[in-house]
Amino acid sequence: MSELIQTKTFEVDPVKTKRLKAVIDALTAGENPEAVKKEFHDIIKTTDAVEVAAMEQSLIEDGLPVDELQKLCEVHADLFRAGLEKGSSIKQISGHPIHTYLAENKIARRKVKTLNRTRLFGSLE
Repeated sequence: MSELIQTKTFEVDPVKTKRLKAVIDALTAGENPEAVKKEFHDIIKTTDAVEVAAMEQSLIEDGLPVDELQKLCEVHADLFRAGLEKGSSIKQISGHPIHTYLAENKIARRKVKTLNRTRLFGSLE
């Protein structure tokens, strides 16, 4: 099975990695996580999850202790939580599976109501 897993080498942006390291250093030095959220958000907003993982791995390979890296997890989770609470609402993105699912459910509810009314009041024909 492991032969099916393709490994890729990802190039990490050294500037982003340095900025990420600075955020981690600030947290390690006791900086308030709220104070570093903006910098962390600026780093990851144009970065996909694979690149973030590659940057983190690069920092670990350069000697950063894993427990220091884990301090970033709470900041990361808070950013995602805040983003979800703001709700750029997937419900409103036409074509997104959730949007489609909700639209189909709305139609189904209307049809069920119509069927229930028809059953309660007899056939309207």
